[in-house]
Amino acid sequence: MKNKLLTILILICSALAVSCIAAGCGSDKAASYDHLVTFDYNAEIDGITVKYENQYLGVDDGKHAMAPVKPESSLYMNSNFREQQFTAYKVAGWYTPKIGEDGSLQKGPDGSVLLDKEWDFKNNVVTSDITLYAKLEKKPAIKLFFDGAVKQEVYVDRTLDITNRTLLDSLVKPEKDGWTFYDLFSNPEMTEPIVFPIDFDDGADVTLYPKFIEGRNWRIVKTETEFLNAYAANAKIYLDADLDFTGKTWRSKIRYNNELCGNNHTLSGIDYTVSGEMSNNNNLGLIGILAANSYLHDVTFENVSVTVNALRNVGSAGLLAGSMEKGARLTNVTVSGKLIEGNLQAADIAFYPVCPTIANATATDCDFANITIVRK
Repeated sequence: MKNKLLTILILICSALAVSCIAAGCGSDKAASYDHLVTFDYNAEIDGITVKYENQYLGVDDGKHAMAPVKPESSLYMNSNFREQQFTAYKVAGWYTPKIGEDGSLQKGPDGSVLLDKEWDFKNNVVTSDITLYAKLEKKPAIKLFFDGAVKQEVYVDRTLDITNRTLLDSLVKPEKDGWTFYDLFSNPEMTEPIVFPIDFDDGADVTLYPKFIEGRNWRIVKTETEFLNAYAANAKIYLDADLDFTGKTWRSKIRYNNELCGNNHTLSGIDYTVSGEMSNNNNLGLIGILAANSYLHDVTFENVSVTVNALRNVGSAGLLAGSMEKGARLTNVTVSGKLIEGNLQAADIAFYPVCPTIANATATDCDFANITIVRK
């Protein structure tokens, strides 16, 4: 038995009855073994050198070697002999090298060692010093393509099946500075939705196309509930569908101070009753207060019904808003419907088609012609 002084870590694999020594793990002990197995990751790929370090294993004559522990193994985290990981590649096996007639290693055009026979760790035994070379298999990637280039690549295992949107969203995070992510599509024209499952059995990359909305922090709204939540949160609303609020409870008495982009969609079926009190004498309308930084554009409020009740004189009311602060803006906004006098008892409230203080706002290309005030 010959001795070799190496920087090694002693590994014992009782299941294989092998006395093993791994070098390069921070140990300076003299070790006894018959043969040294070198694991070379052969990582010069497509002309690009991938950073790696060789690993070493001391093995007795006629015994089995063990491969570096793979990441999917339950032993991986607690092992000191772990397989090295590469972002875009995985180890698909360990091979002996092809040797030329002159005894030299044969290499391919990319500089990697050409592989000969796969090493069978279960049946092959070590009878001399050997070097095994990794077969690195490129992982398939999810690619996000926008603005004329691939902006993000996420490498995955071939065995992965993406069965739902939640799993996909956990893998890719489309981002564009100054824009809000809208959705992912399967074609460059961004007209075809993603079809699940997405599999990578053939090893091919999958390219997806993210759509973005100009501006930060848009809340994309597709349902009535999403709208009500965004509106109550004073969010920047991007309306992405026509919404019918029939049977829904409208939330008002709110000071809205953000942007509502309607994308030429319609809000309909709103039937709201507001009660005037001393504390809310300026928010008697569909929207309580349109504040100074509010901006409503490209949206239609269709056949809105607002009924006003009050116990005392509490100011005035408008169908769209109870008040508009100086600086509020309306562009291409259409409002139709009825502002209805309810139970006013002794109160005397002034009713305005759109808003009592609309003069404070800038209204451009708006249509308020089909508003009716109904008084008793």
